Amino acid sequence: MSWKSKGAFLRRTDVRLTLWHSSFLLAVLALTCLFLGYRLHRHLLKQADAMLMDEAQEIRALLGQDPTLGWVEKFKTELGGRTKHKIRFRLLGKEGEELASMGQENFPWSAVRLDPESKIPRNFRFFRSLEWRGVSHRELTIHMKGPNGPLVLQLSTELKELRNAMGNFYRNVLILIPGALVLCGAGGWFLARRSLAPIRKIAATASRISSEDLSQRLVPRGTGDELDELMEIMNRMLDRLQRSFEELRRFSADVAHELRTPICAMRGEAELALSRPRSQRQYREVLERFAEQFDRLNALVNDLLLLAKFEGGGASLVMEPLDLGQLLGNLVELFEPLAEQKGIELRLDPLGGIGTRGEKALLQQALSNLIHNAIQYTQEGGSVRLKVTEEDGWAKILVEDTGLGIPEEEIPRVFERFYRVEGSRSRQTGGAGLGLSIARRILEVHGGTIRLRSQVGVGTVVEVRLPELGR
Repeated sequence: MSWKSKGAFLRRTDVRLTLWHSSFLLAVLALTCLFLGYRLHRHLLKQADAMLMDEAQEIRALLGQDPTLGWVEKFKTELGGRTKHKIRFRLLGKEGEELASMGQENFPWSAVRLDPESKIPRNFRFFRSLEWRGVSHRELTIHMKGPNGPLVLQLSTELKELRNAMGNFYRNVLILIPGALVLCGAGGWFLARRSLAPIRKIAATASRISSEDLSQRLVPRGTGDELDELMEIMNRMLDRLQRSFEELRRFSADVAHELRTPICAMRGEAELALSRPRSQRQYREVLERFAEQFDRLNALVNDLLLLAKFEGGGASLVMEPLDLGQLLGNLVELFEPLAEQKGIELRLDPLGGIGTRGEKALLQQALSNLIHNAIQYTQEGGSVRLKVTEEDGWAKILVEDTGLGIPEEEIPRVFERFYRVEGSRSRQTGGAGLGLSIARRILEVHGGTIRLRSQVGVGTVVEVRLPELGR
């Protein structure tokens, strides 16, 4: 296996999970076995100590019964007949002389101090582990009171059984740990592969998704776990992406259509004007028509830039307190000439000082779009009425007209970009189908809402809600 393929293999999630799992298991097993080995060693050592203490108590009892040490030979004979737990001992008098012993002469007993005036308490005992001739031994030194003064008894025994038991234990550990690692590693790898199978499925589905084909969806397994939740979230994300791409395609097509119409018209005007010599008045008329088309293109581009700014989240608002009565009064003055030209009554109902916070220019544009639409689609002799009220902490603005009205089935779509209820009539009035869409986005970024009610032949009511000043 090359270094590159080896590195790719080690970067796989199932391999890394298996390695982490096996490493953690190895650490746990090692610590567990060390702890159990320590506890087993201590237990066996305590057993050896207890056996030495039993022998010491027996010698003490014999010494109490016969201080002349007549029991020593019989005791030595009894010890010599043992095949297990062999004992060697020595008994020292107050001058340090050896009163009785059993075992090799050169055994490395611990040095002892026999001083009648010493502060060593009676029945003092001391355990020691030592190595002699390659064999572990356990030694007990105990001070006791004899008939003629202090005595010291020392006993020792080999720890062959302890060594054998510990050896067997660690041999079993050396078999257990690799076997457990192999079994648990294989099981961990299988579980990791099984657990990651849905993720591989997600990756395979995601690789087939493109801007041309967003119809691919993930099928949850029905377990209700985190991966099923992830699949549901990704499916909802794909639904949103599909709607966004479809809207983007439609938006691009609408933009191209809106731009192509005035451009084609200007090209036709230019070709016609250049087809033969014209008078100065005729050239002027052509340029005036060009200027109208330029104005339309400029308004369309500005509207598109404003929408793009809102959609991209780059709109930064300069919020300030605004008097809605004053704001609508200025707009009524602005639109009065257009209303008079069409023979429409435009009026603003008397209102109190109701205010909100927002960017004045943007709110003027949103409300201007609503008022302009109301005037544009109201016939001669009709009326457009503006009203501001307060309701539950909201400033409510109503724009009511007695115009043509909108069919009920068309109302949900009137806020879509470039949508026209009647395209030919909108074209005549110069509308691009962006006014309501822009108004809604402006009101949304101000924390407001917009709703529309309409009835064909009766008129339309647009209701705008904005947070009231001080809310």
